[in-house]
Amino acid sequence: MYMVCLNLPPDPWYLPKNMYLVGVIPGPTKPSTNQVNHFLKLLVDDLLPFWNSGVTFLHTAKYSDGHVIRIALNQLFATL
Repeated sequence: MYMVCLNLPPDPWYLPKNMYLVGVIPGPTKPSTNQVNHFLKLLVDDLLPFWNSGVTFLHTAKYSDGHVIRIALNQLFATL
């Protein structure tokens, strides 16, 4: 499982340098929905502060006085 930053233009979304590996599901069988949901809950719990109250960065390249950011998580299922 991986994440991409959809705040970039569409062309570089899936370049390796813009992708973040969040987990690998071992085979050889497909995991159950319950197993995947358990893993995703851990990820969602880590990202909730970024959505609920946002996270303040004191200085960014675009905002020298700081900026509050929020993160939204969207699922896309693809099988190879």
